[in-house]
Amino acid sequence: MPFPIFLKRMADFNSPQPMPTLTLAENYEERELSIGSLFDEKFRIERKIGSGGMGSVYLATDIGPLHKAYAIKILNSSKGDTVSHKRFLEEARIMASLNHPNIISVFEFGTDKSTGLDYYVMEPFLLTFAQQANICTSFLHCALPNCISEPSPLTLSSILEGGKALPETTVIKIATQLLSAIDTAHSLSPPVVHRDIKPSNIIFAKDGRLLLSDFGIAKRIYNENSITNQSELTITNVRPGTRMYASPEQRAGIKITTASDYYSFGLVLFRTLTGGMPNSSAALPSDIASNVSKKWQPFFQRLLKDNPEDRLSSAKEIFEFLEKRKNDFDSILYIIAARSLCCLEVIHRSDSLHNINSRADMRDDLIDALVG
Repeated sequence: MPFPIFLKRMADFNSPQPMPTLTLAENYEERELSIGSLFDEKFRIERKIGSGGMGSVYLATDIGPLHKAYAIKILNSSKGDTVSHKRFLEEARIMASLNHPNIISVFEFGTDKSTGLDYYVMEPFLLTFAQQANICTSFLHCALPNCISEPSPLTLSSILEGGKALPETTVIKIATQLLSAIDTAHSLSPPVVHRDIKPSNIIFAKDGRLLLSDFGIAKRIYNENSITNQSELTITNVRPGTRMYASPEQRAGIKITTASDYYSFGLVLFRTLTGGMPNSSAALPSDIASNVSKKWQPFFQRLLKDNPEDRLSSAKEIFEFLEKRKNDFDSILYIIAARSLCCLEVIHRSDSLHNINSRADMRDDLIDALVG
């Protein structure tokens, strides 16, 4: 598509009008399951975790001999709603096909015999306060979220709440895992575009792994490596995705490719690194320049291009950049460690030989040791 036409179709990109979001249609009614009740003759409902436009998630326990805990997503839909059933089944199939350590695992799909409700079974992702504290201190090197109910999911959104940012080394770690999950989805045949990559869909497992969740509006790409927002199994006249993290083409309702996920990926990284978000498409270059270091600027400027044809959308290139930044930090840490040892030697020498007669002398020797 010629770039001027692309820009014309993006006329609403900076509009203050909110992007439509997935809402309940007339045949959607949230079904509350009773705590302690038996579901599909296999699971005991323990508690409700949350709910979205078309589904609710519950913590449940297998009533078999192992009593394993699971997260169960239930479709809030009336019987006979074949479109919603197909969309929900497709979501479960996509997630089940993505056998990856950074994507939530789906184990089973079924229909409750008594209520007729469709559901699928996932790995549990609720963490205790102690588990969340361990992840924040040991893996993410950040403060605990302000409000933690126990147990609860630990999301990137809750960690960044209030404009918080994470250390650059942590951002690189998060970016590498998230990119690996996205690349795995794009590597399927046909490729899968997530279309809703955002901090609230990024959660952490008890071992510190990042988990990409909610493939509810994910789409397989069948024709000419592109899809349209209009021809799909979703609610009529609703553009999928969350406006803040949606790509320009996604907001405009035109054809999207795997490049759309990389744009959302870039915005997630920008927020995680800076605590803020780019103000608009037009102000993007100056916004990046004032918020990130020079080594990150070319990366974000390529990753957040308006035109998807100009956008950095090669997982290999992104991996290489992240690896280079990691190696840079490893080198810096090595230098700091080596020079710190030199400082210790200076201190020990001053104590044992008493050859430093003033604080000024020790200060000068320490500076010399640090700057090499």
